[in-house]
Amino acid sequence: MNKSDFVIQKDVLKRYKGSGGTVVIPEGVKKIGDYAFREEYDLTAVTFPESLQKIGSWAFEDCGILEVTFPEGLRTIGGSAFERCTGLQSVTIPKGVIEYQAFQNCTGLQSLTLLKGVTKIETAAFAGCTSLTSVTIPKGVKEIGARAFAGCTGLQSVVIPKGVKKIGYGAFKGCTSLTDVELPADITELAGNAFAETPWREGLGELAAVNHVLLDYLGDDSHVSVPEGVTAIGEAAFEECTELISVSIPGSVTAIGGNAFEGCTKLTSVAIPEGVAELGDYAFMDCEALASVTIPGSVVKIGDMAFAGCRCLQSVSFQEGVQGIGVQAFLSCQSLTSVTIPGSVKAIEHRAFQDCEMLASVTISEGVQRIDECVFEGCTALTSVELPEGVEKIVRGAFADCTALICAAIPASVTEIQNGAFQNCESLTIHAPAGSYAERYARENDIKFQPL
Repeated sequence: MNKSDFVIQKDVLKRYKGSGGTVVIPEGVKKIGDYAFREEYDLTAVTFPESLQKIGSWAFEDCGILEVTFPEGLRTIGGSAFERCTGLQSVTIPKGVIEYQAFQNCTGLQSLTLLKGVTKIETAAFAGCTSLTSVTIPKGVKEIGARAFAGCTGLQSVVIPKGVKKIGYGAFKGCTSLTDVELPADITELAGNAFAETPWREGLGELAAVNHVLLDYLGDDSHVSVPEGVTAIGEAAFEECTELISVSIPGSVTAIGGNAFEGCTKLTSVAIPEGVAELGDYAFMDCEALASVTIPGSVVKIGDMAFAGCRCLQSVSFQEGVQGIGVQAFLSCQSLTSVTIPGSVKAIEHRAFQDCEMLASVTISEGVQRIDECVFEGCTALTSVELPEGVEKIVRGAFADCTALICAAIPASVTEIQNGAFQNCESLTIHAPAGSYAERYARENDIKFQPL
C-alpha cells in the first residue's frame, strides 16, 4: 500500500485517493476523518492500525467493503460510519461507543460480535440489518438506543444482560422474526414500543407488562385500566390509540414515559396519580379531546411538549410541589383560559404556553425564579400579569404578541428586561415601584408607567 493513497494530517486520515481492493491504513493514524472513504465502491477489505481510536462519521458509508478487523484500542465508531456497506458479512467490535446509524442497512451482515468493552449502542446503529439472526449484548453495555436494531427482520433471538439500564424507543421494533428475548430484572427504563411488531411482543397479549413496565397496548378498547403493580408506563405505550377515551392509572405508577399517550385524539379523561415523579416529553401531545388535567405535586418536571396541541384543554391544575414546566409543554392549547403556577415551580421553560390564544388569566406565585424566552408569546387574550418578587429577569419574547396585555406588574427584584420581551404589546402599562429598573425600562422604551 502506497502512503500517497492517503491524505494524513498529523494523526488524522482525512481522505483516501487509492484504487480500492485491500487497504492497510498506516500505523500512527489515530482517527479516520468524516467521509474519508465514502462511496469507495471498489474497496473490499480494510486493516486498521493498532493506534486507531476513532472512526469518523460517514467514513466508509456506501463502500463495497466485505470485511473489517477493528483494533483493540478503538473507542468510537462514528455515526453512519459503515452505513449501507451491504457486502459486509461479519463484524467484531472490541470496545467503546457505537454511534447513531453506524451500521444501518448493512443488509448482508450475518454475524455481529460485541465484546465486553462496548458501553453503548446508539440510535439505529444496526437498524435494517436484515440478515442478522441473533445478538448477544455483552456485560458493560448500559444503554441500547432508539431503533438500535429496528427492522432487523431476520433477528430471531436477543440476550440482554444485567447492567443494561435503558432500552430506547423502538429499539427492536419491526423485528418480525424475533421470538426469543431475555431481559434483566434490574432494567430501569424500557420504552413501551421497544419490541413493537415482533412475535415475542404479540405473544404477551394486548396489555403487556415486563419488569413492572407497561410495554404497549395492542387493543382498540375505549376504556383501559393499567394493571396494579405497574410502576412505569413505557415510552409510546398508548401512542396513537385513537379509540381510547379514558384510562385508569393505578397508584403504583411513578413514571409516565415520553410519547406515552401521544395522538390519543379521543382521550377525554386521565387522572395522574400522586406519586408520579416523571411525566415524559410529548406524553399527552395532540390529545385533542382532553379537557382537563391535574398535575400532582410529586411530578418533578412536566416534560417538553407534554400537552402541546391539546386544543380542547380548558383547565390545568398544578399542585404545590411541581418543580418545572418544560419547553413548549402547553404549546397551542387553544382552549386554556387560566393557569396558576405554584411557588414550587422554579423554572418555566421556553415557549411553555406559547399560542394559548384563550389564556386570559395567569397567576405566578412567589418562588418562581425563571421565566424563559417566549413563554407566553402569542397569548392574545392575556390582559394582565403580575410577576412575583424574586424574578430577576424578563427574557426576550416572554410576552411578545400578547396584543390584549394592558397591565404588567413587575417587582423591584427584576434587574433586566431583554429586547422584545413585550413586543407588539401596544396597550401595555408597566406597574412597578418608583425608581426601579422596570420604571427605567418603561421610560426608555416609551411604555406607559404607573408606580406601585
